[in-house]
Amino acid sequence: MRLRHSGDLRRAHRVEVVRCFYGGEPRTRQELASRLGLSVATIGTITGELTKAGFLKETAGPRTGGRPAAQLTLRGGGSLVVGVDVTETHVTAELFDQAMARLARKRVPVLESAPDAVAERVLEAVGAVRRQVYEAPVRAVGVSLPEHGFRALLERRCDVPVVFDQPVKALTLAEQTFGAARDQDDVIVADLGTGAGLGVVSGGRLLRGATNSAGEWDTPSCTPTHWWACSTAARISCPVTGRQRWHGSRKPCGKATPRRWRRSAGSAVRSVRPSPTPLPCSTPG
Repeated sequence: MRLRHSGDLRRAHRVEVVRCFYGGEPRTRQELASRLGLSVATIGTITGELTKAGFLKETAGPRTGGRPAAQLTLRGGGSLVVGVDVTETHVTAELFDQAMARLARKRVPVLESAPDAVAERVLEAVGAVRRQVYEAPVRAVGVSLPEHGFRALLERRCDVPVVFDQPVKALTLAEQTFGAARDQDDVIVADLGTGAGLGVVSGGRLLRGATNSAGEWDTPSCTPTHWWACSTAARISCPVTGRQRWHGSRKPCGKATPRRWRRSAGSAVRSVRPSPTPLPCSTPG
């Protein structure tokens, strides 16, 4: 988020406070202030707003001889959201409450790679998890798909807001919030699938770049039709052995990848200096 005024800053602080509770751990106001680098007074104001809005609840902390410090936790139920993971073989939708407890899950196969067919499977999976929780009142749907080519297909048939993000960015946010990168300020998450890319967290913030493509030096495609059907045409050399391989699960389609992307992918790898420690790809085999 680009912070333009105090309202943006306050919203950003509220998001950071809520994220501190993902995983279920209770926290005191003092712990939140220390973790986020904010004053206890500011934290008190923000947590008061979130408690009044129904996102947080207060509980008594453990007794250590004196008066127990009040602890805060996320309140379950409330606003529900659906997260959708899209791969070239299947679509998986999961329904979560505001404490990020998973309430339902549905996986459906992807039979065609055309954007309208993929959108249909996304809607099918989303509808299935909503029905599992008695037509749950969902507030939003998040989809790990490029926005271009899919926004119009999904928004016109979905009755709630749809949020899109690049798959590697979604993966990095998940690791930063729930996984091995939690509580870390500087992280690189490598995504080695049909394509390849990096999610970079610096100073606790996910780096996106001007076009939301920071770190994605090996981009699968330039059109919605081929975004997963073809790997990139970048032949990658190991900086240690010089051996080359295609990035991706199949030989790439030349039509799917602009030449400028092929050049940039090669440049990115050639700029890597050999490591003094042998890399896994330098072993025989």
